Amino acid sequence: NKTLNIESTKFRLATIEIFDLNGRKLLEKHFSKSTKEIEIDVSHLPSGVYFCRLNTENKSVTKKLIIK
Repeated sequence: NKTLNIESTKFRLATIEIFDLNGRKLLEKHFSKSTKEIEIDVSHLPSGVYFCRLNTENKSVTKKLIIK
C-alpha cells in the first residue's frame, strides 16, 4: 500500500511534511480540523526510510516512515 493515513481531531490546523534522510522536503500537505482523516499518496517515493513531521498549532512530532 503506497498511502499514508493519519487520523486525528485534536487540532485545528496541521501540516504534514515528509523528508528524505538528507533533510530534503519531498512533500508538504496542509489540512484543517474539518478533515478527520487524511490520506497521502506516497507511491511516487522509492522504497526507503523517510521522516514524517506533523506540525500543529502548538506541537511538532517527527516519526520514522519506512516505505517498502
